[in-house]
Amino acid sequence: MASKKAEALFKVTASQTLWDRTNDAAREIISSEISQRDANSKRLRRLRLARDAEAAAAPLEQPAAKRPRKKKACAQAA
Repeated sequence: MASKKAEALFKVTASQTLWDRTNDAAREIISSEISQRDANSKRLRRLRLARDAEAAAAPLEQPAAKRPRKKKACAQAA
């Protein structure tokens, strides 16, 4: 019985075809890109929430009042 279990665990599988190796490599690349994208999204979300919390805690500054425009004196023809 033990030999059957050992054979099942250490069974030599057929070599992978070129398509299988390419498929595995592509899936590995895609999964690593997804994990990098998710990590970057989490980092940016934390920064955005921190910025929003800081903005909410700071008092709003009133914009300076605009000066009225000076009227240009028109030269009257004599």
